[in-house]
Amino acid sequence: MGPPTTWTIVKRRIVDQRRKRNLRPEPTDISAFEAALNETVTDPYEVLTRTILFYTAVRRLSERQRDAVILYYGLDYSTRRTASILGIEEASVRSTLRQARNRLAQLLGVPTNASGDGKYRS
Repeated sequence: MGPPTTWTIVKRRIVDQRRKRNLRPEPTDISAFEAALNETVTDPYEVLTRTILFYTAVRRLSERQRDAVILYYGLDYSTRRTASILGIEEASVRSTLRQARNRLAQLLGVPTNASGDGKYRS
């Protein structure tokens, strides 16, 4: 195994800091609540419930899939930047994201688009 990537170091640092504060290492602590508050819908509790279900499903992904999803979708990084941070090839990022989307669809019980949209931010 090679040297740790920048992303691995950052994740370890976050876990260490949270451990010092007696907090569990969860990157989505208040994101679900923020999403519900930011949505202009008639039922913010429905948004909150859907968001919590989504984050629960994300936590069930493999570590690599979860990292790719957080960087690409959560932080809006390009495939190039995500690949650089994770220390992998762009093609691997695209493949990992495709696998993550399929797994999330399975976990959430929604139909998958077998072909995928094929459009990534480079």
